[in-house]
Amino acid sequence: MSASQPAPLRDPVDDDLDLTVDALFRRQGRLAQRLPGYECRAGQRRLAEAVHTAMRRHASLVAEAGTGIGKSLAYLLPATLGRQPVIVSTATRALQDQLVHKDIPLVAHVLARPIRAAPLKGRANYVCLLEYERAARRITHGPRELYTTADDGDTWTQLTAWITAQQAEDGDGDLDQFPRRLAPEVRERVTVDQDSCLGTACRAFKVCFAERARARLKTADVVIVNHALLLLALGLAEQTEGKVALLPSHRVLVLDEAHQLEEMATAVLGVTLTLGRWRWAERRARYLSAELAGHAAQRDCAEALQAVEAAAARAADEAARWLQILVTAMGPRKAARLRPQENLPALHATEQLASTIGQALRTLKQARPLVEVEDLERWRLYQQAVQRLAAELRVVTGGNPTHARYVERVEGGRGLAVHARLIAVAPWLAQHLWTARVPNPADPEPTPHPCTLIATSATLMTGGSFTYWQARVGCPPEVMTLTVPSPFAFATQALLYVPQGREALLPPKIPSGAYLDALTARIEALLEASDGRALVLFTSYRVLGDVVARLTGRLPWLMLVQGALPPAALLRQFRADVHSVLFATRSFWEGVDVVGEALSLVIIDRLPFRSPDDPLWEARCEAVRQAGGDPFSALALPDAALRLKQGFGRLIRHRTDRGVIALLDSRVRVKGYGSFLLRSLPPARLTHELEAVRDFWATPVVSPSDT
Repeated sequence: MSASQPAPLRDPVDDDLDLTVDALFRRQGRLAQRLPGYECRAGQRRLAEAVHTAMRRHASLVAEAGTGIGKSLAYLLPATLGRQPVIVSTATRALQDQLVHKDIPLVAHVLARPIRAAPLKGRANYVCLLEYERAARRITHGPRELYTTADDGDTWTQLTAWITAQQAEDGDGDLDQFPRRLAPEVRERVTVDQDSCLGTACRAFKVCFAERARARLKTADVVIVNHALLLLALGLAEQTEGKVALLPSHRVLVLDEAHQLEEMATAVLGVTLTLGRWRWAERRARYLSAELAGHAAQRDCAEALQAVEAAAARAADEAARWLQILVTAMGPRKAARLRPQENLPALHATEQLASTIGQALRTLKQARPLVEVEDLERWRLYQQAVQRLAAELRVVTGGNPTHARYVERVEGGRGLAVHARLIAVAPWLAQHLWTARVPNPADPEPTPHPCTLIATSATLMTGGSFTYWQARVGCPPEVMTLTVPSPFAFATQALLYVPQGREALLPPKIPSGAYLDALTARIEALLEASDGRALVLFTSYRVLGDVVARLTGRLPWLMLVQGALPPAALLRQFRADVHSVLFATRSFWEGVDVVGEALSLVIIDRLPFRSPDDPLWEARCEAVRQAGGDPFSALALPDAALRLKQGFGRLIRHRTDRGVIALLDSRVRVKGYGSFLLRSLPPARLTHELEAVRDFWATPVVSPSDT
């Protein structure tokens, strides 16, 4: 997978012959000896054995492991037995933190040896000491330039002390570990990204926090990344023909939360432009010019610097005009396809800005040695960033048939984003992810060996098959596959309620007032039966708002609504107030892990089919149709099955949990495709009676120890 040459690779079992998978997972094995209270799980052992087999065969494995399996330990233990570098890629920060602070220390304890873990993040997550130094100088001369409130000033004082401690303690300067929230404008002043990092030209390079973090990768046993960074690394290796490698050498790559791979690849491999990109270019021009204020060479370069500032302002104005034209053309729609555009003034102005920066850069070079190398490098990176902006603008306004181009309202309708997304990411992933090879220099005649790739999630199968997910992400059909059902007893722990008959709810294409009244009444009845303690999931922000408005003042429990607070704060309140009700959409369909009584009911307002008005989805359906397929059965139905499965997965998170999943969409019972969707869900008992829901909680709980 990596572009760099790995260290000699050994057979994974040669290093710990006394610690086979059997020795770890059997009833009186190492796990039971080292972890008091550990319960042997047959599913966890099956997954560990499959990972071990894949490593021995240099093969890839796709495994659906149901909730409660303990899949992190199942792949970490066999993967680290061989003392070979392992990369684990996740979709969420929560899982990354769990791996670093809980799972990997647990593995080290079980194996009785250190396991060095190193998270790999983007450069903008770390303090840049050079930018911090420059910001500190500006604060000395004029504090209000960086912060405007006393609270911000206190935060800066704490940040200064924290950075000093990080330097003294050989820390990483990772701002995610800073205990207070940084205002965006402060964070921007003390960090750099690919468009502003000086690299080896920086005088702080040898003590750079980001470089220090990357140096730790060389000796790490487990490197943890997110899917976005993994895909960027694969793309960079291709663009540089292997000369630049973000990832260290490795023999095992684990894709956890693999169900998000297609969505992540769509975002990473595409282009998104907002007015903020041009406003950044405008701010950057003023910032770089201000850095030369009072400089001995400024007088000679003043005209060139003023020309850049003026060109940056013109480019931003043209971009704003273009986006306003698009907003007007969209009307009330949330998103719309974008046709190819020629002779775009915003493009000409952006290209002119890049040219003007080039002229200023030549003028500055002529002023050497009065102008420092660092300043020249900053201007070169600025020009490179603007050139990239112009290139991306050509992509979103061009006519390449592999991309879907569309505009979308963002920031609650206040802003606009312009996208170019690959209609199919499978070909790219098939080439760059699934067919990668790692050379083994230990061989007398080095030959490429496959890197073992483990893709796992609780939601990869639809209708009992991996076929849909494999096709969407370019996964070859010959990979090893494994299904490990959840150990939870869904037949007794969970009840699936779907209204039917006179109580049926059939969502119209455009929700009417009568439908919203009926939906609200059913939600209210269910909440009364559960005494709150519920997560109510919607497929539409509009319906969420309509239902919440109808219920406000009618419910005796705390109502938490997505958007009122940051997600983490909402979940904290939800856990703390056992009877509270959380109303949410989109991001809360997955990743919510609330164990116990606080989450006893999950209500889903309708089947999670994608909106036909989504331009990217529309383009993907067109591609299926042009290939002779049926978009509904080939795309819409399995996609909805996976999303429904994710929503269901919020309910039972522990063997002692009990609860009801209420799907308020009777199409699952009256439409022919309903059986396909139901087969994709865990085997909970099905009912159509609201009285059965009330009886479910009235039934005494039988603990596992009583059975």
